[in-house]
Amino acid sequence: MWLTLGLASLLADPDLIIRSSTDCPPAAAVAREAESLLPAGTRVRADGAASTPVRAGPGASEAVDAAEGADHVEIFSRAGKRWVRVRTSAGQVTEPREIPAALTCGEAARAAALWLAALQFQGGAELPVTPAEAPPVAPRPAPAAQPRVTSPPPPSSVLTASSPAGAAPSPRPAAPPPGAPWRLAIGGGFSAGRSVNQYPMVAGLEVAFGDPTGLGLRVHGARSSRYSLQLGTGRATWTRSSLGAGVTYTGRRGAWGAEAHADVIGALLDISGDGFAVNEDDRQYAAGATLGGRVIRALGPADLWIDLSFTAWPGRNQVFLRDAPGSLDLSSFEVFLGLGTSFFVWR
Repeated sequence: MWLTLGLASLLADPDLIIRSSTDCPPAAAVAREAESLLPAGTRVRADGAASTPVRAGPGASEAVDAAEGADHVEIFSRAGKRWVRVRTSAGQVTEPREIPAALTCGEAARAAALWLAALQFQGGAELPVTPAEAPPVAPRPAPAAQPRVTSPPPPSSVLTASSPAGAAPSPRPAAPPPGAPWRLAIGGGFSAGRSVNQYPMVAGLEVAFGDPTGLGLRVHGARSSRYSLQLGTGRATWTRSSLGAGVTYTGRRGAWGAEAHADVIGALLDISGDGFAVNEDDRQYAAGATLGGRVIRALGPADLWIDLSFTAWPGRNQVFLRDAPGSLDLSSFEVFLGLGTSFFVWR
């Protein structure tokens, strides 16, 4: 009687048939690994006919096992890579999954078995199938209320042999977080400068917009203190009001940072005479450029900064006496050291 039952068990149709057209891994090794991972009672058979090739090309015909109601596992090689896929008893064919080339034959067999176990646990018919061989989808009846069962996560597209027994491969890593948002800051400060025989003071305001750790845009305005130089029997005095726009590049490390900036500037000079028989007023326009850098210290929603800037005024700006040969060239180069703060009003 026991002999009869044993023969019946051996001759029973398998639930899973494994074929391999490559010797690494062989079908028998994958079957041995899968038996320890699949639910109790699952019958696995390794088709030892390695000489029976599994066609891997798109649209190629596939050999169909004579056993009814069994899922067929096909391991094959294509373009120098090893692949595994499943043809279910319903005729569906899953997308091929790559077995990494770095795995040994034993590790490849283990990786393939892990994926097959995950496939069997979550239901092979619910996995995506190849478009060319996908059967028409029939509407499913509403399922009856069943106890909630937690299924393993779907297997990844590349198999791995490092997962523990009975566990599905790890999910794909999460997408990287988006970049830092752009910010709008309004700031101001004071600078002390050095010109030819002059030490002007400048008050300025600025608006900056851009990436806090990359490129940005800056618009700023400034008003200088009064310049004064001796000219003939009197003195020439003037102030400079300017507007500028340019680009910035900022780098940060913790609470500290550094910023480089380059700007184009347009200025209006209000010039007047003092101590002459007839004092006159005049205006001149000048264009210049500024290069500079600053050290930044972040404090909550604000940045404190120390700025060093170099400004050049190309061309020639002069103050002269009417009906007299005397004239005075204004400075064409200035350097400023400033201290200020910027507050972020939107980020």
